[in-house]
Amino acid sequence: MAVVGSLFVDAKAAMPKLIESISPEKFENPILRRAYLESIKLFSDYGYVDVIPLLHKISEDFSEAECKVMLAHCVNELGNIKALPSYIKAMNDCYKARELSKLCEQYAFYEDKDNIDNKLEEFGSKINELLQDNRKKGLTNINDVLLEQYNRLFDKESLQYRLRTGFPKFDEIIKGIYRKNLVIIAARTGLGKSAMALSLALEFSKTAKNVAFYSLEMGIEELFERMIANLAEINLGVIQDRDIGEFSAKNIAAASNLLAKLPIYINDSGYQTVQSIRAEIQIKKIDVVVIDYLQLLAPGIKTDTRNNELAKITRDLKRMAQDLNIPVIALSQLNRSKDEIEEPSLRDLRDSGAIEQDANMVWFMWNNGELQNDSVKQIVLRVAKNRQGKIGEVVLNYRGALMKFEETNFIAIRNKHRKSSIPWEEVPEKIEGPW
Repeated sequence: MAVVGSLFVDAKAAMPKLIESISPEKFENPILRRAYLESIKLFSDYGYVDVIPLLHKISEDFSEAECKVMLAHCVNELGNIKALPSYIKAMNDCYKARELSKLCEQYAFYEDKDNIDNKLEEFGSKINELLQDNRKKGLTNINDVLLEQYNRLFDKESLQYRLRTGFPKFDEIIKGIYRKNLVIIAARTGLGKSAMALSLALEFSKTAKNVAFYSLEMGIEELFERMIANLAEINLGVIQDRDIGEFSAKNIAAASNLLAKLPIYINDSGYQTVQSIRAEIQIKKIDVVVIDYLQLLAPGIKTDTRNNELAKITRDLKRMAQDLNIPVIALSQLNRSKDEIEEPSLRDLRDSGAIEQDANMVWFMWNNGELQNDSVKQIVLRVAKNRQGKIGEVVLNYRGALMKFEETNFIAIRNKHRKSSIPWEEVPEKIEGPW
């Protein structure tokens, strides 16, 4: 009644706020629901809402006497335009309470154990919709945010909200990882994707960011060993064999003490959906999510093809990043046809073109194929897509035994596999072409 009453007081002030926050189905009372719907139509046609034409319209479906009483209450008792924000909040809370009660009743006596996982996903998805309901944003006049955004341009402290990778040259290229970003890191198997994900998680947590690490391939024991190897700079094989001497024991103790202070949360469940991740990180108030890896996420709701399933997963990850105002880092596989020393392209992302479309940034890793030995690989880390700005690359030394990456001054070596039938020495000095 308060919401409808505010439209009679000042429809021009009330209607934009109401349309953004209140949909007709949120009215439990059918007369008020119809009154609100007809008010929107009247305002759209005439720019105001009047009691007489509104009464005429809603009386087509309900008793005129009941409609008069209801509208009189709206006007005389609860039409305070200044209190509109509190009316909106109260109405949204009541709507969510009703919907939650309905959901609990719907699933209270569910007994089909063969279909339980799908039903849990369905239930979680509906709960998540209720959580996100009042966080939707409508159109914003630029003047409403101009001053805040203008001041932000001169505020260097705002840069602290951009995540740094720990690789200075690479950070100079990407200018940090922004909130609401979906970042995809793709490489062939065996090139250190998981080590890169762990390295980034450790780096982010050192700046007091709450990091959620979802490992769908490795268990927590393996992850812990890898993190200790990274922080203690001890050969992973020594840790795995438990061949730990006195010096190594001291380093491991120091690394464990450091790790205990880092705000890292790990989930090594082999089955995860975007909905289950979303629900968990909201409870823990997570600042950044790292997922190893994208193709192992379950779709929640089955679709006709794997491409469509993956497209839904990437869209949901992007929406999660935007809604929760956090960056999401997800690893991805490349097509199997791609050799580890060939430079990948965006079309090589495995299973779906939606990965490229939804991602804010796509990073590729591949073997530089030069100046490496048994303990060190040279890995190119390239930004192939960057909505924030530049693309570019750095060459890293990857010490697999230590799970560590280090920036170098080397450059990426290309043309290792020339596909032309013309021998290299016979290629003309000048070749005409668009390049």
